[in-house]
Amino acid sequence: MHTDNNSHAKAGNSFEYDVTFSFAEEDRRFVDNVAAILRRKKKEVFYDKYQLIDTWGKNLYTHLDDIYRNKARFCVMFISEHYKRKLWTRHESISAQARAFKENEEYILPFRFDNTEIPGLLDTVAYLTVNEYNERRLAQAIMEKLEMSSPAPLPLLSRPAIGLSPRQQFFRRLRSKAKLLLLGIILLGLGIFLLADRLTPVDTLARRIHERSRRTIRAICEDDTFSFRSGSGACSHHGGIARKVDSAIYTKTMEACLEEAKQISWFAP
Repeated sequence: MHTDNNSHAKAGNSFEYDVTFSFAEEDRRFVDNVAAILRRKKKEVFYDKYQLIDTWGKNLYTHLDDIYRNKARFCVMFISEHYKRKLWTRHESISAQARAFKENEEYILPFRFDNTEIPGLLDTVAYLTVNEYNERRLAQAIMEKLEMSSPAPLPLLSRPAIGLSPRQQFFRRLRSKAKLLLLGIILLGLGIFLLADRLTPVDTLARRIHERSRRTIRAICEDDTFSFRSGSGACSHHGGIARKVDSAIYTKTMEACLEEAKQISWFAP
């Protein structure tokens, strides 16, 4: 027997299923298309065809009562003349209406194939109809409804560890802290790399700049300047190549390096 313990499978606003469907077998083709679209969009749908193995061997009377009372964020009720005549849809409808009666927000989302009246379902409940919504549009409407009902996401470190043992929760927190520590180390290393020259004494930095400036001269230009390249385009703005060289090394003068270091280092006098 079902106990009234409001045992919704939720923590905050989290449910096992985003939506569950209640429908008559005669309307399955339409419902099947809607379920397929939602499933492709990664929504959790309780649809009998998707739960064949899970429900195998279970007492469907009590299991479905729990599903339609507690386990889904919304129940889409596909209303038709066939729906009213079926025993199982009547059972699902009673369970869903019991849930709706206890809550102050919408749960049953009626979708009408015709104007059949369902006992217990008030005429004042807004509904959608097959005349205005095909399978694709209905699936989109369900996704929009789910989006509207979703709470703002909690920060990563604040999200509850649903269904985890104390040991699993400990290692989850440990992994989160390790990620933050690694991020801090990376940012610290990047900062040190970017500030390395500014934190270096002037004399040391001048020598470092001098070493960095070492380059091999590849060509002497017609106007007695030089180029570090010898291929196409070398000396193109200096009258062309006068001669190519292989072993000449260019470096900045130490005086120039010292002046540059004074402009960079925070330790400059």
